[in-house]
Amino acid sequence: MTYKQRELRALQLYFIGKELEQSIGRARLLRNNCKVVVFSNFPCEQAELVQEDYLEPDFQEKMKRSLLS
Repeated sequence: MTYKQRELRALQLYFIGKELEQSIGRARLLRNNCKVVVFSNFPCEQAELVQEDYLEPDFQEKMKRSLLS
């Protein structure tokens, strides 16, 4: 958090959330058949949490091996 005052933190989080919602909405989801993927730990109001592996299986294996060595 950037601010010690609770009110300023709440205001900052409000602005961050609204900017994130705006960026997702730019895809025009209601008019276009599209998918928006957001890599963030910030909760969005209309978000649906989907946890799936998006990396190639070979890449995942390489990462596991590199972490274990």
